[in-house]
Amino acid sequence: MEENNIKLPDGNTENSSDKDSIILKDFSKSLESIINKSTDDFEKQLSFISAGALALSITFMDKLVVNLSQSSCRWLLVTGWALLAFTLILNLISHLISAHLHNKTLKEIQENDDSYYAKAHKRNKRISFVNYISIITLILGLFSIIIFSSLNLYNVKAKSTNNKTTASSK
Repeated sequence: MEENNIKLPDGNTENSSDKDSIILKDFSKSLESIINKSTDDFEKQLSFISAGALALSITFMDKLVVNLSQSSCRWLLVTGWALLAFTLILNLISHLISAHLHNKTLKEIQENDDSYYAKAHKRNKRISFVNYISIITLILGLFSIIIFSSLNLYNVKAKSTNNKTTASSK
């Protein structure tokens, strides 16, 4: 078998398969860094969106829906708020679970456990599952609040038009 040696600038030679291995390791580290940053950004954005939507919807209800007891489909609003709060809690739990599972994987690597990769892959599936649940609860919460708001804005507008019509006919 013929070896592919590469002459380095310092005069030494290096086997090209060693160089490929080094490049692959560097690429793997780079990819891991990107994945970690992406995961961190995802968790931050999920928290910002759910907390922001919760705060905005509470403010919206206070300013635009004067009498919440007269609004229709209040269960949509309560469901939306509950789902957004659940999203925030689930995101915090996901972060704690993720840290715990990564520590477990790190310990397995340090103990030279050859099955660490398969175990880590299985653990990452759990974290991904929790993240998908968070996305679903966020979307459902937002839709519930949007539907509630739309229905009640429409009803407020209809009542306003009926009141103006009734007042002008008198």
